[in-house]
Amino acid sequence: MKVSGAVLFLVLVTAALCCQVHASPEGPSTPTTCCFEFTTRKIPPKLVVSYETTSSRCAKEGLVFVTRRGLQICTNPKEQWVQDIKNQLDKKNAKTQSPEFLTTFSTQSSTE
Repeated sequence: MKVSGAVLFLVLVTAALCCQVHASPEGPSTPTTCCFEFTTRKIPPKLVVSYETTSSRCAKEGLVFVTRRGLQICTNPKEQWVQDIKNQLDKKNAKTQSPEFLTTFSTQSSTE
């Protein structure tokens, strides 16, 4: 019994020494989102509030949609319905950001 305990200890120590943690280039605290499979169901566009692309270090290129409830859903960016929702979100964000930028810019330039 003592021999098997010693062998188990050696195996665990060897495994711990062999396994290395690789820090990401952005730093150890930067989370990396990867998709290992994509949803097969179309998501209603009105439920999606934002999206993010997966890291370039991931095996599969993916687009992660975030729903109103905060659910993250992996989707295939090559599918047309995914591109349509992404484009809708981009247009919506461009409309909400543009007036603020223009107002700020014109206010700053008129006071100078």
